[in-house]
Amino acid sequence: MVIAFYADMLLRLGNEELPPELLLVNGSYASEVLIELGRDFGEVEAEIIDCCGNRLRIEKMNLDARLHALGVPPAGHMRIQRLQATWMLEVGCSMLGVEID
Repeated sequence: MVIAFYADMLLRLGNEELPPELLLVNGSYASEVLIELGRDFGEVEAEIIDCCGNRLRIEKMNLDARLHALGVPPAGHMRIQRLQATWMLEVGCSMLGVEID
């Protein structure tokens, strides 16, 4: 899902299910974007790119149900990808008696 910010405003995302990947585009002069989540999005990996396509950083964070101020440079973007909960797979397999390497 692509979300573009053209002004310094808050984006409210309700309780609907979100896709596993979000692209937040900062089309404003602000150095951050504001999103309010109505439900937990979970642990994510966020990649921040400037207006010239340079990767500024990659970080992991937890996007829970609350207000988030995310640092995205003007004319840059942030790619957010939900991480898989691999521990759930391991627990599920061990409960079934399946060996995993």
